[in-house]
Amino acid sequence: MKFRHLPAISLALLIIWAASCNKTTNTPAPTPVSVTANLATVQIITNGSRDTQNYRILYNAQGQVDSIIETYYSTPQYTSFVYGSDNSYTVIINDGGGPETETVTTNADGTISSLIQDTYDTLYYTYNSNGIAQTKENNYITNYAWVNGDIDSSSNESSGSNSSVYYYDLSHLWQMGDIISIGSFLSYGRPTIRSKHLMTGRSFTGNFEKYVYKFDSRSRITELTIPDENVTYYYTYTN
Repeated sequence: MKFRHLPAISLALLIIWAASCNKTTNTPAPTPVSVTANLATVQIITNGSRDTQNYRILYNAQGQVDSIIETYYSTPQYTSFVYGSDNSYTVIINDGGGPETETVTTNADGTISSLIQDTYDTLYYTYNSNGIAQTKENNYITNYAWVNGDIDSSSNESSGSNSSVYYYDLSHLWQMGDIISIGSFLSYGRPTIRSKHLMTGRSFTGNFEKYVYKFDSRSRITELTIPDENVTYYYTYTN
């Protein structure tokens, strides 16, 4: 499947990050500004310049993601999106070894309701008024709870619950470059999980993982760094 090469941040990890937390820790902040912008390129650099991934995102006339070109190995990986007349679209991944096809079904508001990666692997999403309420893949079920628009807690019905604490920057609303959304965007052309505010860190099992953002004059994310993993994301925009 797509986005396999993201260093230490797979779709599974993105789901785990959004899962297993028992509260959010926030401090008062000024009223944040909403940012709407289309990503044009994403560059992910790990361990300095020794491991670099480049993504170029193209859009159709309706503003939907039309294709994503990833350069990581010697053969570029091309991902195209074919939208149907119903609430579904097809993701076609071609990395030179033959195309893979994934089917995405959406709700009326555009959120993903199911994702079929292959015959035996379907991931289902259910929602409540806050956001995602549950993900289910085979017998792996994760339930989510929310507070003030941000992911607050979750539990896994299969393996039991683990606790994490999530931290948010209340001065910035969510945008596509958020750590919790960028992986699914590069794989499926839209986020699967998002909070109201930007996620800036999480603590879990005695560890703390920090997410550091830089912004341009229009409050768009230009860099996202995970210091402990020595990973930095660089973003540019279509306008």
